[in-house]
Amino acid sequence: MTAEENERDRRNRSLAELQDAFSTAYRRRKEGTIQELRRGDPPVIVRLSEEAMLLIGPAGPERFDLDTADYNILKQLSHIAPLVAMLATDESETCADRALIDEALESLHDSGVDGVAAVIVDGTRELLRKIDTEKQKRAEHVARYRECVRPALEQIARNAATAELDVLARAMRQVEARIGKDGLERAFLVICGGHQARRGEMTKQFFRHWLAARLEDSRPDPHRILYAEHRGSIDEVLDLVATRIVDEVIADFLFDDPTQLDEDIMGEAARELLESASSVLEFGR
Repeated sequence: MTAEENERDRRNRSLAELQDAFSTAYRRRKEGTIQELRRGDPPVIVRLSEEAMLLIGPAGPERFDLDTADYNILKQLSHIAPLVAMLATDESETCADRALIDEALESLHDSGVDGVAAVIVDGTRELLRKIDTEKQKRAEHVARYRECVRPALEQIARNAATAELDVLARAMRQVEARIGKDGLERAFLVICGGHQARRGEMTKQFFRHWLAARLEDSRPDPHRILYAEHRGSIDEVLDLVATRIVDEVIADFLFDDPTQLDEDIMGEAARELLESASSVLEFGR
């Protein structure tokens, strides 16, 4: 091995040792933070599922059941139109049991649904019948269906949002009764979701407005509202919050901005390089 190779090998070993030291220190800091979170310091409020909100506070985990019956009915109604979209765009006609769908729609119609529900149910029954018997006019029938059901879907969304916001507000009043205003000021609020957060995610909006309304004499920190994608257990939630807390400490020390590590640390440099290059194809030549 040449002198240059020896020097490179020694440098690589030193860098690996420093990386191991960082990983160990980071893990230990997170483990300590998780233990503090389990003691409710600071409290963690979790929208665990559609049916439950969880408070991880000084008294330990406490569950608050959410009565989402009204919301779920509206949500199920809103899924009828997307089902039609799949039926109408599946030429093989194998994406669902059509006979079961027709029977369910007929049953809903006979049950006396009214208002926006009737608009969707009856409009869907008519569309499915017409795209079966007048296939050459499919596009025309679909356009008419869109025009018919869009206002109904918007009203259902508004009704569902109202029901959901009422449920969340009742639960948050119970949570506040446990931790008080001081606890709310320090709390992290987490939304568990089964998919990537959509733009304008409702519970996140609710938490942000709730903090602004309840903490009148202080400015709420939106940085404390987290979306936990595919994380449904207490351990996973606490790991996410602990990561946020440790990253805040590091970012505050290095950048005087606790939110700095929310961004890819190479992102700004990459943006400048990509925008100044004549083409991305310049790289890797």
